Amino acid sequence: MDLLKKLSIVCICFLSFSSNTHALEWYLGLDGFQWEFEDTNLPDKVDGTSARGRLGFVISQNFVIETQFAAPGTESDASSEVDFQNMFTFMAQGVYPIGKANLYAVLGISSVRTSREFGGMTFSGRDNGFSYGLGANYRLSKHLAINGDYIQYLDKSNMKLGAYSLGLTYYFFSKHKN
Repeated sequence: MDLLKKLSIVCICFLSFSSNTHALEWYLGLDGFQWEFEDTNLPDKVDGTSARGRLGFVISQNFVIETQFAAPGTESDASSEVDFQNMFTFMAQGVYPIGKANLYAVLGISSVRTSREFGGMTFSGRDNGFSYGLGANYRLSKHLAINGDYIQYLDKSNMKLGAYSLGLTYYFFSKHKN
């Protein structure tokens, strides 16, 4: 199990079993995920659409931690194919509340497993990197919100992965006043 998964499991267990867990607000989210993958080994960018799952803990009105998982699948064009097997991300959000809406910036680490094929050559493996982005959410009710963001999951000299997302979030143990 890689370091990113271990870190996320430890944080989730710590928060789940801490004595003041009842004071925390946590959420599950499901988003449409429009991604774009660029690799210097491929002649063109490859993009696709998939789903992304999120689990988050609201530590305070200005700080949230979140894990994300996506398994987008295979996309190809005339000259290349990308099998985007999975992505796992752990990030922190700095939140600026504005009434029922929140603007946020994210910073974290991502682990992405891909297999890329071009001209009979295959490149595969897991790549890790820093993630950053911006987003917003809007509370429709005490427990339900809509959200949208753009996150650059990998930004390396030879590889880039960024995605736009739009989805729904369900809050448990909600402290939000509607």
